[in-house]
Amino acid sequence: MSGKSSLRIVELLERARIEGDWTHVSQYAEQLPREYSVLKFVSLGECLLEGQQNGKISYNSLHLAKDYISKALNTKNDRDGQYYKEAMLLQAKTCYIQGKFQECLDILDKVDMESMRKDVLTFNASRALADAYVYKGMAMEYLKFMSNSDEDTGIQSIVECYETAGDLGLELLNSISRSTLNLTLSGVLEIALLRSFLLQMSHGMVEEGLNRLRRILQTADVPGSETLRLTLSLTLGQVLLQGLPDNQWSPLVHRETASDTLSKRNRSTPTLKKYETVFCPCNKVEEALLSLLIGQVLLYKEGCVSVHQEDEQAYKQANKQAHTLLNLLVSLLARYSQYRPLSDVIEKFLKYSHDDEHICKTVRTVPHLLRAVRPRSCCSPEVSRPKSGRFHRASPGSDVRATLTAAR
Repeated sequence: MSGKSSLRIVELLERARIEGDWTHVSQYAEQLPREYSVLKFVSLGECLLEGQQNGKISYNSLHLAKDYISKALNTKNDRDGQYYKEAMLLQAKTCYIQGKFQECLDILDKVDMESMRKDVLTFNASRALADAYVYKGMAMEYLKFMSNSDEDTGIQSIVECYETAGDLGLELLNSISRSTLNLTLSGVLEIALLRSFLLQMSHGMVEEGLNRLRRILQTADVPGSETLRLTLSLTLGQVLLQGLPDNQWSPLVHRETASDTLSKRNRSTPTLKKYETVFCPCNKVEEALLSLLIGQVLLYKEGCVSVHQEDEQAYKQANKQAHTLLNLLVSLLARYSQYRPLSDVIEKFLKYSHDDEHICKTVRTVPHLLRAVRPRSCCSPEVSRPKSGRFHRASPGSDVRATLTAAR
């Protein structure tokens, strides 16, 4: 095989790995010549670990993946030094899957991830490094839990692992958004972005946790991150409404916070989106409503409530998020007598999923909420639903309670 043909296969292989096209990954890997043996074995092992449906890997696939990774580590080739490190990161992942958490940490210590972070890495190597930081944080968290230690020692190290992984993932999303490649964050990176925030909140670092989540929502505004932003928006809304006292809320500020330890560790941070005007909520309720409305827009943009979802598991997860979003919006808007936005919210939910049992039950409870607050007047145009099933605007002066009763 000529040199140009080999380079072309390597290029196609790396692109398939980026896009998660594992069928073509295995095909291209088998075509690689002998001098690319480390890349071949790394790609085949990664294909078995990542290419499983629903994230579940069988015992035989895991055993075969370990064999490929062992072959990559036993092949000594100076040209493939970066792929050799990828093989070690994949080996640590297999140890975590098997429940060998201490062995996973020992392997990652040998890799020296901090020095690897400073090197110029390929896209796939950077993603493997980000995943490795997640597994390191989860392994440390599990071992701390098993030690029955109630002290906060080690929490900061775990949070730093999750933050590093999340920042690497967001950097990859920002870099890939300028190309024609398709990429979504892996499940473990989404776990890292959420866990760093939840750990900070549960250990009294409220301001650091809030600012961390706000920063993620600002930097994740790129194609391919819609599902992540929806989850983060819902999480922020739930925390603000259900788990955060008013005296612990802090306003959004455009400055480096105590939780932003990235620059202190001399590593780059994801670029914040620049906008001409920025709305800054002045209280907890405004920020909660803003985050929930952002989640609503993302929900409809992705068509998550559509009954035509092909993936049953994704459809169930989308319905669960839709139910949570509807419950929070209805309770918040009804509590503060915001009837027109409330009717708009209900109209949109019924449009996108009018036959969902939970949504219909929630709509039927809205009139009781409105009777409890006893509105003085409802003179704004509201939504009604005729027998034909189509939506139209009711005439001014119509009672919102009667309108919502008609929407049953």
